[in-house]
Amino acid sequence: MDGLLLARTAVVTRPGLGRVLVANDDFGAAELVLRERPLLYWEGLSDGSASSSLAFLSAFGRAGGEEQAAVLDMWHPPLDGDTSRTNARREEAALLAQREGPQGSASDALSCANAELRASRIHKLLLIVDSNAHQFLDNNDTEQTALHNQTALFERGSKITHSCRPNLEYNLKRTATTGAQEHIAIRPIEAGDELTDSYITDYWTTPTLERRAQLLYTKDFVCGCERCCAPDDCRGVRCLSCSGLAFPPEPEGEIFFCVKCGPIPPKRAAELARLEVELAARLGEMQRLVEGPGGIHAVSPSSISALAREAAAKLSPVHYLVPRVFNFAADTFASHASALDNIPPSVSARLFYTPPPPKHTLAQTRP
Repeated sequence: MDGLLLARTAVVTRPGLGRVLVANDDFGAAELVLRERPLLYWEGLSDGSASSSLAFLSAFGRAGGEEQAAVLDMWHPPLDGDTSRTNARREEAALLAQREGPQGSASDALSCANAELRASRIHKLLLIVDSNAHQFLDNNDTEQTALHNQTALFERGSKITHSCRPNLEYNLKRTATTGAQEHIAIRPIEAGDELTDSYITDYWTTPTLERRAQLLYTKDFVCGCERCCAPDDCRGVRCLSCSGLAFPPEPEGEIFFCVKCGPIPPKRAAELARLEVELAARLGEMQRLVEGPGGIHAVSPSSISALAREAAAKLSPVHYLVPRVFNFAADTFASHASALDNIPPSVSARLFYTPPPPKHTLAQTRP
């Protein structure tokens, strides 16, 4: 770990959060905040599959005593929790604890007096991975091209908490010289500020309810960050009285509140809520068609563009459905273009042939 950077951050204990990483110094936007090598890493993604779990447990078994202690010291949801993820991991741990294998296997790494104790330790480790693991790529790989994606655990990186309005962003690619992961400030940070990044992608265009559901499923907690506790900025709609924007104060609410005019009339608010559901359903249907047998040709680019324009006109240009439709459109248009590029010239010449205009028109013909 970079010694100079190490001194600029500190691990502290905060009520309700446990041990978190805070800034000891001011950081400017785009400034490097943390550079850290992993405690351990293993092949594959942390996707909840049996193969990824076994790869992690084997890596844990090969790690030294200090590294193992640091991993076991990381935060995890309560082992006696009753969420779908905790229960699924408990069942998986019970099965893994029965496995026998060579050195570095789950059984060897967690040698205990009986299978019940092994299962409890494995359960804890799997929940630690769910809560703290980062994807880790080779220097020349990207998320799209990586053939050997890896997953890693970082001692200080595990103390960076989640926020839907983070002040850090981490680099998926290890640096060529140190093999470390870097966290970069994406806005100014003051000394004493808690260091945060987002555990989900597309957080700026995902409404509060969806963000919370995703985090509950993948990380086993309900997000209570400042953004999730404020009016949902992804569901802004146009106020007809002042042409400003109105937002729902509650994630699931059908009440929209304009900062200038106050609450939107109930009839208008109900119509807006209905439009949100209807337009989201139409986008979902387009996405299902593209993923079906018809592929990208099942939906025309013009119909996607029309849906984006309708969402912008009936809701507002800043409503989350507008960028979501545009992102879908970009992917679909790129796939259309790629498909056209792969058509042989002889076929494309027939598909896009335009006959020349006639040499003479009726007006030019002599009587």
